[in-house]
Amino acid sequence: MKYPLIIAILLLFAGCNKTDDDSSYYHDLENTIYSTSGNVEFEELLILFNFPIVSQNLNSDEYLITQNIDYIKLKINNRVWAELHNINTDLQMNSDGSVLNFEYSNEKVEYLVVAGRTFDETDLFTAGDFAEALNGFLTLDPGTYVCEIAEIQITNSLGESVTAYPHIFQEFTLEADTKSLLLGEFDIELNID
Repeated sequence: MKYPLIIAILLLFAGCNKTDDDSSYYHDLENTIYSTSGNVEFEELLILFNFPIVSQNLNSDEYLITQNIDYIKLKINNRVWAELHNINTDLQMNSDGSVLNFEYSNEKVEYLVVAGRTFDETDLFTAGDFAEALNGFLTLDPGTYVCEIAEIQITNSLGESVTAYPHIFQEFTLEADTKSLLLGEFDIELNID
């Protein structure tokens, strides 16, 4: 009983040769695809938003509570970086009240938005369309840039939208090998009257 087990183990070790080019178990490292540059490409901006409510019916210290931000448009150096739709805030917070079908809090409410660059594929049908889109694809090398918060839209509980065009400009410097960057915290006033 011991001899067949010993023979099987010896055959197993004899069949596994790491340096044999004809072996199906051999992996040649020259065939591996990897980046030799080791550079990390920039992918996303992190932004904190607060939405102070401007209304004749409220004091000046109320902040909007929303479960969903409908739309945000960000530009970098006047080129569209991201157009984000239906951002779920996953916010579990008690409301201090409601005005014009918007919930609000007396405490500051912050919303973190991760804005990765977007690539719209809806109108790409031909190879020329794809080439044009890829040539226009915004990539950022290390350097100084200006980000514009161009547009934000939020909908109340009745489906009525409020759109703000804050046109807030924020300069930032991108260092080498940075994957994401915190742009800052911004108050976007929403006039809901």
